[in-house]
Amino acid sequence: MPTSKNTPHHEPINVSYIHRPIAMPLRNSPVKKGPRLPGLRQLSVLAHNLTASFSRVSVANTGTADSSYPNDDWGYGGGDLVGQMEHLPKFQRLFVEVQGLLYYPSKLAYHKVSGTVNLRLRFKGDSQCDLRRSKVYSGHPYLRFYALALLRKLCGLENIRHMGFNETQFVDLNFTFAIQEFQEGSREIQAKEFIVGNVLSFYRSHAASKLEFNIGPLKGYLFAPAILVDFEWIAENWDKYVNGRDPFEEFRER
Repeated sequence: MPTSKNTPHHEPINVSYIHRPIAMPLRNSPVKKGPRLPGLRQLSVLAHNLTASFSRVSVANTGTADSSYPNDDWGYGGGDLVGQMEHLPKFQRLFVEVQGLLYYPSKLAYHKVSGTVNLRLRFKGDSQCDLRRSKVYSGHPYLRFYALALLRKLCGLENIRHMGFNETQFVDLNFTFAIQEFQEGSREIQAKEFIVGNVLSFYRSHAASKLEFNIGPLKGYLFAPAILVDFEWIAENWDKYVNGRDPFEEFRER
């Protein structure tokens, strides 16, 4: 059973080999407002992500560098705020499209699979996605596969072709999936989603109290008198032992 602990480093992989993405319902994002420009807190979060990314990703493993950015590490273009300002309307439109598709998969949230996934999305001359040159960087394997499926669904949208991207441009996407003690409100979530340069950061969370316990098909909370039936556990184990189905099949590479 996967855990929320950090997983070993995985080399960036090419996304074009994924031929059958998982079925992903189109859900409305809980955040209704558009993307915000970052404040000091958001910039601090981004700096932490960039530092972690630089320490894990080798330039030699990220493909051909764009001529505008000799350093091809993920998030490198986030520091070029002035140079990327003219493309801000494109980034904002892309930001809204991703928000509408992104959610925390209930299966992964139930098993407390959390972490961060970084992707680089490149484009062709007609503004369509170039999945052959796009890459996904380190993260939990299940989250990486989910992010790849989301990327392919995003690239299938007609709106992408009308955003005006070209083959010299790329966008770095950051997805953070967090397990929190309490349910976060829309204002808290919005504060953690922002645009810096060509880096688009997204955040989804799931509430799971440390006082909650699971014993087979039963669940409850410490110091609380009620014991509840864990229907998620029943459904998962029925599929696993009766139907012979892997509970994480939709999140595994095929």
